[in-house]
Amino acid sequence: MNFEKYNFTIVHSGNRDSYMLAEALLEANKLDFLVTDDYVFRYLLKKQSNIPLSKIKTSITALFWLICFKIFKKNIFQIKKDVALSKKAAQVANQKNSHLIAYSYYGFPAFNSLNKNLKKILFQLHPHPTYIKQLFLEEIELLPQAKFSLEQEHELNEASHLEILKKEAHAADVVFCASSFTKFTLKCDSVTSPIYVVPYGVDFSKFIYKERNLEENVLKVIFVGSINQRKGIYYLLEAIQQLQNKNLNIHLTIFGRGILDVNLVESFKLKNCNIKINASFDALLQGYQDADVFVLPSICEGFGQVILEAMATGLPVIATTNTSLPDLIENNKEGFVIPIRDSNSLAEKLIYLYENKETCLKMGNFAYEKSKFFTWNSFKNKLIQNLNAE
Repeated sequence: MNFEKYNFTIVHSGNRDSYMLAEALLEANKLDFLVTDDYVFRYLLKKQSNIPLSKIKTSITALFWLICFKIFKKNIFQIKKDVALSKKAAQVANQKNSHLIAYSYYGFPAFNSLNKNLKKILFQLHPHPTYIKQLFLEEIELLPQAKFSLEQEHELNEASHLEILKKEAHAADVVFCASSFTKFTLKCDSVTSPIYVVPYGVDFSKFIYKERNLEENVLKVIFVGSINQRKGIYYLLEAIQQLQNKNLNIHLTIFGRGILDVNLVESFKLKNCNIKINASFDALLQGYQDADVFVLPSICEGFGQVILEAMATGLPVIATTNTSLPDLIENNKEGFVIPIRDSNSLAEKLIYLYENKETCLKMGNFAYEKSKFFTWNSFKNKLIQNLNAE
């Protein structure tokens, strides 16, 4: 695409990626408009100010459906909101003659209405929905007790909308995503458009490094995210149960948010397991800084921002192949990449760190140093560089 000739319009809902994509284009003087829903309220409440209101467009229809969703908690209203934003974005891009960058869920209706001379660019947030759906169906068959939380996932409860989402990447001229795993799932669905991987960054002013002290005969494990099987929570609990059955002094702290399948947790009889639901940021930061190792055994992640947060505070990370961890670390140096659905492998890595606390400390320090390569400025620069390449 002719980067010098065209500007860009972006569409997404909410505080997606802290508006960093729009901010990158604003700093490059290439942003026409960000089409979104509640930015004006964030701006007026002084929660957000990086994008001037002169660069914001919204849809009254989208705001109406957003309010309906907040009140009634029905997914159909969220879908209607997304479609309204998408159509508004196409209208704005056509009027300004600007290329369109749509986050996933907002692409397909806009792409269908976009002028032929304008580029359709997708930022794929999550792995391809076909791939996710298959993983979840397999997971329910392997682990029936995970059915409750997995059936709440979008990929399993909105069949008609899923068919539209499957088409987004195929309709795009260019696709961006935050992890190689997401790119892999797009390739599995035969997406032929150029796909660029641009890893996210972390805010070091918020997620602060802390040097740990060597503490023998205890390993403090932290998990942050939805307490559901998308995050592989069962396999973490199973691994911790194995270690506690061996009389190892393992402490687990779970910071839960989003979908919460507490029954799945309570089916295990764990000692020293502390569950904190919707904790404050200060409590979360303290949790990171008090821990020895961070674990995210997800079945699938588009990225897994909590991985970088943990690394920035000085924690080694254990996460699955289906996350961003393979893009972020050298395996066995800053952490461990393990297969999905493998509580035995997870238990082995935790035992190793339990028995080798000096190595655990070193890995955490290596993780902190590696995290410095993943700033939001590096995200912005790589994004602009790849847009220029097109």
